[in-house]
Amino acid sequence: MEYSEAWIKAASIIQMCSADAELLFEYAKDKKHIVEIGTLKGGSAIILGATGNTVYTIDNLSSDNSNKQDAIEVLREFRKVHVITADSAETGKLWKRKVDMLFVDGDHAYESVRKDIDAWIDKLVLKGIMAFDDYESWPGVTQAVDESIARGELKKITQARSLIITEKL
Repeated sequence: MEYSEAWIKAASIIQMCSADAELLFEYAKDKKHIVEIGTLKGGSAIILGATGNTVYTIDNLSSDNSNKQDAIEVLREFRKVHVITADSAETGKLWKRKVDMLFVDGDHAYESVRKDIDAWIDKLVLKGIMAFDDYESWPGVTQAVDESIARGELKKITQARSLIITEKL
């Protein structure tokens, strides 16, 4: 599926601008195994799923059970998108398969973003992509990403509006 078709499907439920969504799609196109942290209603999972690659979207979805049902319903047409209802950091600690791309858009508090990075970074292949939504608009996200860049764990590749693309070093 082309990006424009995916955007039409996702536009009413996605919580990111088109420029960010298109950048996410472009980096996901050639990634076989993608993990998304933070499902909400499934908007960005549509963008990732439109690549035709395998996507695991993880969210505890405990705040509103209707979000889980909405996400499952909207993602039904994407056979390679799997909704996992669980804590993202705990799932990362137990994850066995290598991941080509991780998209982090879960809890935006610094501690949560830091836990997600720490739990998943070793699951990423070398030069794997770790993308973060709401960079420079949520202090916790910005602090955790900048810290990982300063530590030499990640390298900034590019940024749209509030989506930053980094690469595992």
